[in-house]
Amino acid sequence: MRTLKIRDIINTQKRNAVIAVSSGMALFTVGFLTSSAHTGTISMAIIGFAVAMGGITFMEFGLSCPQCQGRIGNVVLSPGKPFSVSSKIRFCPLCGVSLDSHLKR
Repeated sequence: MRTLKIRDIINTQKRNAVIAVSSGMALFTVGFLTSSAHTGTISMAIIGFAVAMGGITFMEFGLSCPQCQGRIGNVVLSPGKPFSVSSKIRFCPLCGVSLDSHLKR
């Protein structure tokens, strides 16, 4: 049976969401800046905006503790690196499980 650390699971979710937000914002910026020259790129800007907002919404409401399924997005987004949970956060604030413990999958 494969075991993963809870921190690794949350880091993967956070990394994917940050990549989606960054990509969406880049697509929005390119589409918006080129929309005056090319009329078809305004749809690219709208899609980019939707992708970025979807990523932000997931980070806020979708990031959850794999142990208790509680929403911890606002906790893990505040401090630390953009792609991972800060090492200063050691426990889930809702259930108290150590983020460095293993979760059986």
